[in-house]
Amino acid sequence: VLRQNIPEVNLTRSKQIKRPTLRCETDSTSSGLDVKDGLNRIGSYEKYKKILRQFCSDHKNYQREFHKLVINKKFKAAQLKAHSLKGAAGNVSANNIRLAAEMLEISCMNKDRKQILNGLKALESGFAQLANSLKNIKPSANDNRAANCEGTNVDLEQALQMVKNLENRLIECDPLGSERHFANINQYLSADAFTTDRKIMEQQICNYQFDDARETLMMVVTKLKRLYA
Repeated sequence: VLRQNIPEVNLTRSKQIKRPTLRCETDSTSSGLDVKDGLNRIGSYEKYKKILRQFCSDHKNYQREFHKLVINKKFKAAQLKAHSLKGAAGNVSANNIRLAAEMLEISCMNKDRKQILNGLKALESGFAQLANSLKNIKPSANDNRAANCEGTNVDLEQALQMVKNLENRLIECDPLGSERHFANINQYLSADAFTTDRKIMEQQICNYQFDDARETLMMVVTKLKRLYA
């Protein structure tokens, strides 16, 4: 039986540019955070750190809520919740949390309470590592100019092809393919105009709301064309 009190962790096409490669003064292996991947995906150190903080805030009650689902034998709901976290953690390159969420997802499929407990312990450790990383990571001195460079220009033709790939996966109701192609399109959605759309679409994909995600994607297309055509 799971222990009753699991500690809560606070946790025009001519406009194409090459996004700078960013580095960060931290040990990404010990922190469980792939900082290089996260920075290159988000494109800005400050924005990446802000997203990580929001990620921790959004999931500060996660373990308690997850434990409640398992105690009530709502394994399917717990499985979907773990799947959602796995996708969200992958999008911010929080690898230890992603792996713990994957363990939880599989354990819920098997209704294996012992493995669920192990997954929650791993998750607790992952969030603790992430919280510690947020206190310590800082951009390298040579990267200050690159970190402050917000690339807002994109190759519209390539972006629309990425949109088409994602739309096809949504039509097929393919969760893994949708997550993968959503991650690919993120690099084109760094402008503030896409902040809300990105968050909504990510959640819709994680919750298997594929029709809703397609509607959100169409709004993204309209903004892409307005900003970069």
